[in-house]
Amino acid sequence: MENTLDVRDLPAASRHAKIFQALAALHPGERLLLINDHDPKPLYYQLQAEHPGQFLWRYVEEGPKTWRVMIEKVAQAASGSKLGTPKPAWFSSPVAHELDVRPILARGEEPFETIIQHARQVEAGQRLVLLAPFEPVPLYQALAPLGFEAWCEQDAGLYRVHFYRKG
Repeated sequence: MENTLDVRDLPAASRHAKIFQALAALHPGERLLLINDHDPKPLYYQLQAEHPGQFLWRYVEEGPKTWRVMIEKVAQAASGSKLGTPKPAWFSSPVAHELDVRPILARGEEPFETIIQHARQVEAGQRLVLLAPFEPVPLYQALAPLGFEAWCEQDAGLYRVHFYRKG
């Protein structure tokens, strides 16, 4: 099911509350099309911090006057943190690509499409290593249909996420 929420006419101070109210009403698998008059990137980071792994975020339109973002609620159990879990047996498999998304995020851009492009180049039995400033929990579920398993480690604020493509 898909819902639409256009917040362009709402006072800025009340937008996040309205959006979070709409997101709380979603069931796993349901989506909300958010329409805004500016890039809602701060909302994305707030979702990551307050509801890690519960929502997938995809830009449908990126300005300059209108931003449309598809936000999907995912099942919590299927998208939890991989930090602190045992190192998987496939960890010693070769690294096909290493992608540092920190510069992309620092420019205020969304790295999702770049990550997908790199993931599609990874062959079965290889890994994509992603360097990020936070654990990208929604990516675990987003890359699963492409045949990936994930494991994450953290060192001094750097998250190193290993995506292994199963054979």
